Amino acid sequence: MQNLLNYDGVPAVKNGVIRQYTGDAPFSWVDGDDVAQAAALALLHPERHGGQTYRMGYDVKSYGEIAAMMTEELGQPFRYEAQDPQIFLDEMRATGAEMAYMSCVYDNFRRMAARDIPGVEEVFDNFPQIAGREPMRLRAFIRKHRDKLAY
Repeated sequence: MQNLLNYDGVPAVKNGVIRQYTGDAPFSWVDGDDVAQAAALALLHPERHGGQTYRMGYDVKSYGEIAAMMTEELGQPFRYEAQDPQIFLDEMRATGAEMAYMSCVYDNFRRMAARDIPGVEEVFDNFPQIAGREPMRLRAFIRKHRDKLAY
C-alpha cells in the first residue's frame, strides 16, 4: 500500500492523478506496516512462527478502483492514467538506473498489465492468526494517509 504514497521518494499521486504501469489489472494489496509486524512477531516468537510461510494480501483492487475509492474517502476527484510499461523502462534508462533490476520491474509491470501473473488476485484471511488483529484495509489506509494523498 505504501506504493500509493511514493515510489523511490517520488510521490505516487500528484494533484489527484495516479500514473502507473499495470493497466486495469486488479491485484492484492497489503500494508507494509502489517508485513513489518508479521516479521517482528516471527523474530520474537520463533517457536510459533518458525518454518511458516505467510502469504499476505487483503484487498484486491486496480489503480482505477483505488482512484475511485480515494475520491469517495477524501472528497476530491482522483483518476488513474495507465501508462505503457515501456515508458517506465525508458525513463529508468534515461536516469542511469541499474537496468538489470529495472528490467525485472518492467517485466513485472508488463505481465501485470497483461494479467499474466498467476495468484496476484489472491486474498488471505491469516492476519488475525498472525497478529491478533485485522489487517489494514485500503479505505483505512487512504484515510490514515489523507495528508499525503489529498491535494
